[in-house]
This record gives sequence, structure tokens and C-alpha cells, in this order.
Amino acid sequence: MESLLQRVKEKGISAVYGYEDLRDLYESYYILDYEGYSQIRKRIAWELASTLTRESEGKLESFYMTLTTLIVFFREVSFKMVKPSKAIPLLKELGTPLPLKFENSTLSLETPIRIEADFDFQRVVGRIMGRKVEMDLFDVQSSREVDGLRSVSMKGLTIILKLDYSHGKVSLIADLKVKVEDRGLDRDIKVEELRTAVGRSLKEILGGSFNIHSEFEDMISKELEAMIEPILSSYRKKLEEETGFQEVILIPADRGYLINVLESGIPQENMIQFVDDIHLRALSRLRKGIDEINNLELGDLLDDKVKIEGGIVQYGKSRLSNAPVHVKSLVIMIALIASAQPGSLILVDEPEEHLKDEDVEKVGKFLLSISSQKLVISTRNKALYERIASIERS
Repeated sequence: MESLLQRVKEKGISAVYGYEDLRDLYESYYILDYEGYSQIRKRIAWELASTLTRESEGKLESFYMTLTTLIVFFREVSFKMVKPSKAIPLLKELGTPLPLKFENSTLSLETPIRIEADFDFQRVVGRIMGRKVEMDLFDVQSSREVDGLRSVSMKGLTIILKLDYSHGKVSLIADLKVKVEDRGLDRDIKVEELRTAVGRSLKEILGGSFNIHSEFEDMISKELEAMIEPILSSYRKKLEEETGFQEVILIPADRGYLINVLESGIPQENMIQFVDDIHLRALSRLRKGIDEINNLELGDLLDDKVKIEGGIVQYGKSRLSNAPVHVKSLVIMIALIASAQPGSLILVDEPEEHLKDEDVEKVGKFLLSISSQKLVISTRNKALYERIASIERS
């Protein structure tokens, strides 16, 4: 594949004949795509979070359970309209997984939790991209103070996260603080009364009535994303400079149905049930490409104009979704090319899909006319391959 890329850099276009799968090549440069960069960053953050959880020896679970206990404790104290100062001394009897202290009207952990783990950044990125990578690794830190939670109301709560990556090790320090407003009735409350109420509320939360656990995990993952951003961004820029490619796009075969999916009204999060990942990525660029399609010099490649009217893709006077499959496949290929910025690497699988020989000839002429992007073509059409190969040999 490296020799193929060298040819495409020199000639602007290269072709392979037969059943070459371009997906591996696409995945190995997917980080150059904005969406790919975002997905890879999320996946690395997820692996980092999983590594920290495995190495935490129960510390993260204890932190979460302490947080949850405090949430239900203060909820019950507020419901009973008792001054927090009357109830906080009972927390020790109630028991929390991590010890707490109460100073200057603030409840916090006696000692923030600290977790360290080995993490081979290059190996993980290389495995995700399916290629050997050489990254410029450097120390990075990130910290965040989150006031409250979305899933449950708790006044005065702050969660503090500090992350660090250095010399192949990642560390997490987590703390929590509750600024207490001492409002309510100045009366005593029995620990059994609180224990029963807190136990009931804990069952409710741990049973799934609230989404605290997933929100806490999401909080850590987002902070990990922020921490690794400088390293990953540096590698992306390095790869961009080495290859000369601004982004990478794969135009998959069997693409004609994507127009129907685009207009189906299916929510984005549900499309994964009907569309595989490669086609889903193409779908995310499709509408933008259709808006740009008439900026290309198409010659007689299409019989009618393509445009969007009222959210519907029109081909001439009819809906494109009602057009023959060869028309839909061709329009989608052109639209995805139109969506690419200058300097992109575009991988096209079966540009001749469903076309007659004379129309394949028009497609070849169009592909050879593209000068602002680099193209790799995988084709099962001998004539199209020979035409592109003759350019490579010149």
C-alpha cells in the first residue's frame, strides 16, 4: 500500500484492479478525517478509562459509592428540613466507603483518591489505526472542577479531577467537596431514621432510577479526551505533513441506498441498526457534498441537475431516492468527492458500480479531471483500470 500511496502522490491518481479492499488503507489514515480524529480520541480515552478502572483496586468504585451516599444523604436531610450541621456528625455512623472530613462548612474526602497505571500510547494508537506509528510523546496534564450533576440536583457539590500523563504512566486524582448551607430546623435526628431513608434512596439510585454512574464515567472520559488532545493533535499534524493529505475519505461500494436512508427520517443514533460503520461515515458527509456537487465540472456525466429542495434531494424534477440505482450510486460518488477539501486522499471503491461501459468511460474522464485531491481507485472494470494505469506509467 505504501508504493500505491507514493504513486498517487506523484501522479494524483492510482488504480488497483480486482477485489482490493480499501478499508485497511482508509482506517490507517482515518485520523486525518475530522470525524475519524474525534472517534479515535474517544476510543483512546475509553481505553485509558478502562485501564484506570482495572488498576484502581476498587478506589473508583469507592469514590462513586461515597458520592452517591452523599447525594442521597443530603437529599433526605433536605426532605426532613433538618440543619445539615445536626446530621453530618452521623455520617460516620452511617458509613461511607471513603473517609470524610468537615471543615469550614465544607464536606470533603479526608484524602483524594489517586490511581496510576502504565499506558503504551503508541501501541494503542497503532492498534486502532492498524499501522505502526511513531509519536512525539510529551507530558500532558488536565484538571477540571465540575459543579453538580445533570442527572440529580445537589446544591454545593463540586467534583475535582486531575489527570496526568508522563513517561508512559497515566494518573488520576479525584476529590469531591460539598459546600454546606446550614439551613433548616434546629432539631436532632436519629441515625436509624437516616439509615432507613438513605438505604431506600440508595436502592432507588443503584437500581437505575438515576444515571449518576454513567454520568461520572462520562465525566472522566471527557477529561481524558482533553488531556490527550495535545499529543493526538501533534501526531495528526505530523502525519498530515508527512503524507500531504488534509483528510481521507472512503467512497464505499453498495452505496446507492444511502440516499433513501438520508431521507428516511431515522434518528442518527438508530441508523447503526441499518447502516454499517463505513457507510455511516459516508452518510455523514453526503448532504454537504450534495450542496457542493454543482461546483464540479461534470460535463455529460449526469443527465439532470442535483439539488436540495425542502430537505429533499432532487434529481431533475423527481426525487433522487426514486431514481434507478445506477444514478443514485453515481450521484453519491460525485457528492462525496465534492465534500472533500483540497489536498484530501479519496479512496473510491467500484466507481463503475451498476454502469454501462460507455458510462464507465465518462466516469474515467471525470476522475482523471480531478486535480485538487488525490485519488485511489479500486475497480473491477479492466478498461477503467487500464486508462488510469496509462496515466501512472506516463
